[in-house]
Amino acid sequence: MPNFMKENITQQASEEIRLDPRAFPQRIKYNCAETGNMRYCVLHADKVILYCILAPNVSTLPKVFPIRDFKGVVAHIISQGASDKSIALSLLHKDLVLSIPLFISKNLKSALLNWHLWANIYDVPMYLFQDLGKLVLISDKDSFCGLGSSSAVSLFSLRMSSKVIDLHLGGKRVIL
Repeated sequence: MPNFMKENITQQASEEIRLDPRAFPQRIKYNCAETGNMRYCVLHADKVILYCILAPNVSTLPKVFPIRDFKGVVAHIISQGASDKSIALSLLHKDLVLSIPLFISKNLKSALLNWHLWANIYDVPMYLFQDLGKLVLISDKDSFCGLGSSSAVSLFSLRMSSKVIDLHLGGKRVIL
């Protein structure tokens, strides 16, 4: 996973985060990895407004990004030690430093459902970041999440251990 994602969400990793894509606007404040400043973000159904907080009560002019500037919703692992891992979801921007954290939890089912929900609300693809920074596209969102046909439920399984997360996609294995 790129360093920006680790740094952007490390401060929140000890707590769970869940922005609700069914209740816009959603707001989040997080650390900006490139400058060390805080960012304040407002997510809408069609755009994202981003502020960089330079000092208390001082921020830059807002930058407005249409949703089409974002590549998709990416799932990745964040670690708080050898055995403490959480699933994080981020809205992946074309400029990786502008990606926005959406969700952090140890609950795998909740992560999977939120991943699918965010991708569908914004009509963007789902991605996985693997350990070596490889971005993997999930080509069939509905089947992957078991939300297509009733037989699709067996297409995936997700298991988290102290070292890795094993994701099985209809016979293919992806290790995070």
